[in-house]
Amino acid sequence: MILIAPAGWTGRPNSTSSRGGVTRRTLVGTAGVAAGGLLAAACSAGGGGPQQSVPNAAADTPAKLLVKIRSGPTYEQAFKEGITQFKQKFPKTEVDYFPEEPGWPEKLMAGWAGGAGADVFQAWDDHFWRFAANGAVVNINDLLKDFKKADVDDFVKGQWNGFQIPNTNIRFGLPTYVNTGVLYYNKSVFQKAGVKEPDATWTYNDYAESARRLTRNEGGRQVYGGFHPLGFGRTQSTLWAFGGQYVDPKDSKKTTVHQPEAQAALDWLNDRLSKDVSFLPPKQRPAGFAMRTSLGDGLFGMAEDGMHALKDVAAVEGLQFDIAPIPKGPKQRLSWITTDGWGLWSGTKARPQAWEFMKFLTSTEWYRTQARHDLLIPSRLSVIDEWIQILKGRFPSLEKVNLKGVKDNLATAPPVVSTWPQFLCAADANKVIGDTLTEIFTEGTAKPSVFASRKDQIETAAGGCGIILK
Repeated sequence: MILIAPAGWTGRPNSTSSRGGVTRRTLVGTAGVAAGGLLAAACSAGGGGPQQSVPNAAADTPAKLLVKIRSGPTYEQAFKEGITQFKQKFPKTEVDYFPEEPGWPEKLMAGWAGGAGADVFQAWDDHFWRFAANGAVVNINDLLKDFKKADVDDFVKGQWNGFQIPNTNIRFGLPTYVNTGVLYYNKSVFQKAGVKEPDATWTYNDYAESARRLTRNEGGRQVYGGFHPLGFGRTQSTLWAFGGQYVDPKDSKKTTVHQPEAQAALDWLNDRLSKDVSFLPPKQRPAGFAMRTSLGDGLFGMAEDGMHALKDVAAVEGLQFDIAPIPKGPKQRLSWITTDGWGLWSGTKARPQAWEFMKFLTSTEWYRTQARHDLLIPSRLSVIDEWIQILKGRFPSLEKVNLKGVKDNLATAPPVVSTWPQFLCAADANKVIGDTLTEIFTEGTAKPSVFASRKDQIETAAGGCGIILK
């Protein structure tokens, strides 16, 4: 495995959502400064090469681990409980942690460059690619011999597959939890308009027709059929529905967004926003817009969003809602799923203990603890029924919500969920795409066909940072 980043390479902001006060896709650059130290640390620790996990040695040898975790008081409570559970088997391993905070990627990089820092860490998507390019991440493929086949098969397959960087042998981590796109809908709005509620048989034709029927002037107030996030990641499901992609699956330095399938998908979405105006236009969003609030007050009847929003939607007083799968397009039905996961620093001085802790963090025991405290969907199918019961106990309004359908969607084989492909230089290429999507959907100053003239610009950005992954 060869992981090379050029001296002086840095990432650039690539934002689609935020968590804990820090933009989730921000890549700010100390990478060039850190690269030499990280690569040296990787070499001294054996890089991402094969490593033997020795449970007895890990249990008998004192060690200290530092872990970077999600932010939030409920997650910290879960993590403290998890440490206690882990120490029952590994009493000589001390575990300390720090929560996510603004600038966390730089904090990790600076620590690693100095030969110290987080032994185990949470990250996602292009953050992992950045860390891998700097030699900071252990290739988990070399350690999976410690997992039984039944355990590997228990993970949500569409998510598990996404932890492998395409066209390489690099598996950058293990899943933390599931976030996936679904269709929320306000049952009262559908019933009042006499429109059939969404279900698993819905096609994109049904989707568009229902959105048009729900759009009307109601007592002097304009209401809409639907709401759709418009960023790079959240529009992936629409492109997939028509057989399109932003990233060429055979070459992460190339784009296919200009090709007919992707163009048909973007045209379909643009028609909902500007032709029949049945999806809430960005410029019509009320001040302080929140999807859950506008779904609850009937501004629109349905909304695509992630399962991370479920507890917020469930907390809206008086809202009768349900969840349906993303509709099936002309080519397929495929919903996005994230790669929020745990990574293992290649320079850790306590690799056996750090690996044992990572294995614990993907155990059924930990997923139960995480679900109980923070309501996150487990990445292991065998724990999802327990997650459902925990949710229903917390939110009685979920008793009749189709949570089983969410589990079925995650368990379907072949998968109907997928992580979205990444450009090699994701931050730079995604910025070009994001700016273009804003021109099309928000400003209305361009049509999807403009991507044909942006192809070279996207591909220059996608391959221009000098990363080589083999």
